[in-house]
Amino acid sequence: MKRINIKKILLFTFINALVLFSVAGIFSGKPRLVKFNNLEFLKKKGDSIAVLMTITIENPNFFSITGKNVEVISSNTLGFIGKGTMEPFTIKAHSSDSLKVLMMLKADKMMAAYTTNGDNFESTITINGNFSPLFFIHSVTIESKVPKKEINGLILTSFMADNNISFDSLNYRPLSPVESVMNFNVKLKNNFDFDFKIEKVEIELYPSEKSQILLGNWTLNKAVAMTPKSEMSFPGTLHVHHIAMMMAGIEKAGKDLNKAYLRGYASILIDSEVIRVPFSFAVSTDMSKLKIQTQ
Repeated sequence: MKRINIKKILLFTFINALVLFSVAGIFSGKPRLVKFNNLEFLKKKGDSIAVLMTITIENPNFFSITGKNVEVISSNTLGFIGKGTMEPFTIKAHSSDSLKVLMMLKADKMMAAYTTNGDNFESTITINGNFSPLFFIHSVTIESKVPKKEINGLILTSFMADNNISFDSLNYRPLSPVESVMNFNVKLKNNFDFDFKIEKVEIELYPSEKSQILLGNWTLNKAVAMTPKSEMSFPGTLHVHHIAMMMAGIEKAGKDLNKAYLRGYASILIDSEVIRVPFSFAVSTDMSKLKIQTQ
């Protein structure tokens, strides 16, 4: 009959306990929110908008962690905006992962965050949940401040990705010895499941992407209601000055005369809040023909 080595068993038990307690204690390097990757507007329910948010969380520990029952809360100085929950996830040691969370956000407060004056305005994202190294469960709170500029960029990207503003049928017609008109069609598309109103559109024409030579401009002051999953188009006329065209020809030195740039913005009304959505498009148009239409 073998003798049980009590000392070895105790030593083995002590070492294992020490390792486990060390792992639990080392979890002071708690996960952190690295950045927001994307906002995707899904649908509107009452006074709230369902938003699919993609965030990147980093695990600085030397072991994998698992997140369960994780809640994400959005707020700012105006108060509570909304919240959502995340599906269980695992992040490997010393790595990060992009995770999706479905949020229900108050439309008026979210848009107010966009329209509030002052670049110092911040939103706060708070992540609460259970994070587990091995079989130890830690209740962790992660809080991160998000600058207004970053939030605005995500909102604009979502609108420009899901709602198209495009132009076609560009053609020129001489109006006088010093001016021509450019006729075009504006196409608007709403891919969202909720309606909004376009209150104003302003368009400026430039010879190149970074040029400061304004060739002409056009403004739509008539409000346009966009119902869910709808498309609309309407004509526009932009006055082009020949002196500006001559300056543009000198600036471009005869290159890329078949390309111009439209810059502008659309004022979009959602739940009494107006979002100013800028846009910039390269358009194909034979500017060389316009130069000779001076009679």
